[in-house]
Amino acid sequence: MSVMNAFVGAVPKGLNRITDAKATASGGGAVKAYVGLKPATLFNKPETSSFAVSNGCKTECSMGVWSPINNRFFETLSFLPPLSDAEVAKQINYITGQDWTPCVEFAVPENALTDNHGTSGIVSSASCGYYDNRYWTMWKLPMFGCTDSNQVLAEISACVRAFPTAYIRVCGFDPIKQVQVTSMLVHRPPSEPAIPVNQRSVTDTTTPYVAPTPSSFTFEPPATSPPAPAETDLSMVAQPLSYFALDKLTPKGPRVRVDHGDPHDFTRKLTGVGNASAGSWACTEGGWDSPNKRDSTETFYVLSGQGCVTDPDGTPHPFGPGDAVVLPKGWYGRWDISQLIHKVWMVHAHDDVAGMSTTPVVVPLAGMGQTTTLYAAGPTRTGCIVPQPGRRVVTNQPATEAFHILEGSVVLTGADGAARQCSPGDMVVLPKGWSGSWDIAGPAKLLMAEASD
Repeated sequence: MSVMNAFVGAVPKGLNRITDAKATASGGGAVKAYVGLKPATLFNKPETSSFAVSNGCKTECSMGVWSPINNRFFETLSFLPPLSDAEVAKQINYITGQDWTPCVEFAVPENALTDNHGTSGIVSSASCGYYDNRYWTMWKLPMFGCTDSNQVLAEISACVRAFPTAYIRVCGFDPIKQVQVTSMLVHRPPSEPAIPVNQRSVTDTTTPYVAPTPSSFTFEPPATSPPAPAETDLSMVAQPLSYFALDKLTPKGPRVRVDHGDPHDFTRKLTGVGNASAGSWACTEGGWDSPNKRDSTETFYVLSGQGCVTDPDGTPHPFGPGDAVVLPKGWYGRWDISQLIHKVWMVHAHDDVAGMSTTPVVVPLAGMGQTTTLYAAGPTRTGCIVPQPGRRVVTNQPATEAFHILEGSVVLTGADGAARQCSPGDMVVLPKGWSGSWDIAGPAKLLMAEASD
């Protein structure tokens, strides 16, 4: 039994409705000096070679075969994993740095692909390079004279809000050559996600490959000896509030998609256990769009400051000191910070749960005198825990639990006998499988997030 299960017990009906790689190749080793062409060129190749490939069923090297199943891309950068906002901003900065004009374009999936010459009647032999759907619909006008990537990101956000089911790209036009010189995809419709990088080609040439249906496409690599299982660390992680003091957070730089103010954010991670993690975050005043759906559920407690998250339909969810906030997986909208915000957070990346609510939850915890579930969906759960004094023994805890102590004192003792007294302000993470005991001498209150998968 998990601690939250023990403390929550039966939840009254209706209680849950409370309402929010890019791998950089390091140039290892010195670069050899250029010494010109060597004698062994294509026309003077040695007879022996360590790299031999035949046309038959047997090969002496591993070659990747590109999968043609639902594996479509747009321009060079779409072959990479999806670009983050910061990475898109860097590409736009390059476009404007060349004095090129950025332009946002969009197209619904059925009009986005140039996979044939279409039905226009235009013959490619007479109009070289023509394909139907080559030209997408323009979002507003080209951004002549634009030098600020945030302005382009703001237009991308507006286009995503207006046409969330469309492909969206940014193009760069050279005003001297009078041609388009670059283009990159910045948004895919949810119905057409890109295949993960490691599933785009098949490398097992010794086993016949049978293509599954697109909806169940997975790539199973050749069977190999399984690696030795890594030893799991089941020790608790705990730090006092001073660990997250503002002067100890790491600057992340300015936010992107900003439409007012100059918000900069700062962070410090406590730990990550499996698909759950915890830490602290702060941000200065300003507002920005957050058009991408969350891929995790976040619970946070506001230490200081004022802010608001707003749903796509305009519903605001303001929060301030002492509030618990839950941003469910799938939520998107915008952020506005009216006073420097400082929070501690717990994040759980989990699978989709049928019927789960994506509406933010904001609950003031001051005065809450009993254990209350704030949000629950499948393997993720958040609650305000008000435990009874006494000892509680836990064996092989079935979920990872991260909690922030609001009131009182808790002594946690691990299976190895190591004990820690946790006080108000402390952040604690107990990993799945942890065993030990809780000793609570008097009244206490915690904000807890649980990840059971």
